[in-house]
Amino acid sequence: ARHHLYEALIMYQINFPATSNRATWIFTGQINDASTNEPLDLTGLSFVFEVCEPGGCQRLLATTDNGKFTIIGTGLFRWEFSKSEMSTLCAGSYDTGMTMANADQTVQLSVGPLPIVDGNTP
Repeated sequence: ARHHLYEALIMYQINFPATSNRATWIFTGQINDASTNEPLDLTGLSFVFEVCEPGGCQRLLATTDNGKFTIIGTGLFRWEFSKSEMSTLCAGSYDTGMTMANADQTVQLSVGPLPIVDGNTP
């Protein structure tokens, strides 16, 4: 069955909790079909999640192509950034965005701020 992405989804404004720049950041989420509220079959879709400085300079990238964004079940996904990747972020607020795509279209799933705090450890 072909995915009709625009019909099945709504975009979310996400406000992430404060996250340390001295620890691994693992996030797990779920995508539901907007009309049925059932978990969406993510098979064959590609995903991009990025963390950018205000103004757009990309700092972190998790994609299904680079292996940092993984589909872990029906409707379930996760991304992971290592402690060394997170340590490249100075304390402050960053912009995030996530897209989902099939062969025909790309949909913006989420946007929102990510506050980074200095973890105060080596």
